[in-house]
Amino acid sequence: MSGAVKKVSLVSSIIATVKPNLQTFVKYAKVELTPPKLSDLPEIKNEISKMIQTARTGRWKNITVKVSL
Repeated sequence: MSGAVKKVSLVSSIIATVKPNLQTFVKYAKVELTPPKLSDLPEIKNEISKMIQTARTGRWKNITVKVSL
C-alpha cells in the first residue's frame, strides 16, 4: 500500500512542479504562436524582399551575428 501512496505523492509533486511552467508556456504561446493577420502581410512581404535582395547582392557575407537585417 505504501508503494501506491509514494506513486500518488510523486505524481502530485510532479504536477505541482510542472503547472507554473505550463502556465507560463501557454501565456506566451497564445501571443507568439498566433497566425499572422492580414495587416501583417505587407511587412512580411517587405522582409522577404529584403532577404532576397541580401542574398542576391552578397551582403549576407558581411553581416555579423548581432546585426539584424
